[in-house]
Amino acid sequence: MAKFDRKKFRDSLQQNKQEQEFEQDLEGGDKTFIEKFLIKIAHKIQENRIRVLFSLAFIFVVLSSLIAIGEYSKFREKQAILESEKLEKKIEKLPESDPTKLKEMEGFLQEHSSKSATLRISKQIMDIHIKNGEFQKASQYAEKIANSIETPKELKAYFYYLQGNFCEQAGDKKLSLEAYKKAEEQISGKKEMVIMNSWTLFQIGRLKFELGDKEGSISELKKVLELDSEQLGFALKQPKLMSTYLILKINKG
Repeated sequence: MAKFDRKKFRDSLQQNKQEQEFEQDLEGGDKTFIEKFLIKIAHKIQENRIRVLFSLAFIFVVLSSLIAIGEYSKFREKQAILESEKLEKKIEKLPESDPTKLKEMEGFLQEHSSKSATLRISKQIMDIHIKNGEFQKASQYAEKIANSIETPKELKAYFYYLQGNFCEQAGDKKLSLEAYKKAEEQISGKKEMVIMNSWTLFQIGRLKFELGDKEGSISELKKVLELDSEQLGFALKQPKLMSTYLILKINKG
């Protein structure tokens, strides 16, 4: 015969009492549907109060962690910007040809991961390489900057366009073509970027022709002629004339 458990018996009586009180709350008086719904929720919470408390504690910990991470990221971002400003003031005092400028800035990029600060310093490193005629290195930084930008797409396209220009000056037309294609992907179909799109498509068409793809070249150049803008039509005149000339040249050849 099983041993009588007083604790379980008391708990059972208590539960039965609560169930009766719950039924009385629902049946008693003229309660609306919302009132009955709230009574049911309160009853469920009372039945599972330990689980509810643990769930609330878990949610609190998660939210606190997310807020802390966000605040820490903002703090690191501000610190990196301050450090980049200090570095800029420091290198301004150095002679133009001083090689320590690049070393200082490259060292900064290795130590910091802040987007805004690294973009700022990367742009200055790119400019130094351009002044030095080191277009291959400049193209690498232009690509890094473009890859790190999510929005606006127009700015992302601008740095891909620069990469295409630098790659060609460095003698790599294939890589230049790929960079221009990436730029065009960002702004294709955007009416406000119709001018940049026209020049990007022209560059793609021109490079395809120079790399031996005549059909592909004509296809891209025709896209330039199809572009239209009521407000900026005058600015499309030059890329359209150049595209028309190149199409005629390809057809004659």
